[in-house]
Amino acid sequence: MPVPRKQSLTTAKRRLLEIAQRVHFGRIMELQIHNGEPCFQTPPLIERDHKFGLKSGARREVSLDDFAMKKVWVELFDQFNELGEGLVRKLDVRDGLPYSMTIVSRFDHKKILPRFASIGAQTG
Repeated sequence: MPVPRKQSLTTAKRRLLEIAQRVHFGRIMELQIHNGEPCFQTPPLIERDHKFGLKSGARREVSLDDFAMKKVWVELFDQFNELGEGLVRKLDVRDGLPYSMTIVSRFDHKKILPRFASIGAQTG
């Protein structure tokens, strides 16, 4: 399977990638997800950490138009696609890469407990 590239991303996903690269170390918070895509209609909050005594700033890839994406980006965007609609309460960024996230979404028993989906439909 070929490695996804930055240019293969939607505009919204490319924008999120570039924001994380500029944050370098910190958090992207309150990011809306609609149809599996980051939504910037309401801008997310950005929290940046500054490490004293260390070189800080954006990742070098931020200035590149295209490059092979790291596996963590593929995993993050797969999670967005699975989520569909929701809120990324907090996306931790380390060295310009997604590290962990906290998401908020409506409970969907069909996604969480697929074998019980027919029971939920019957009981209302």
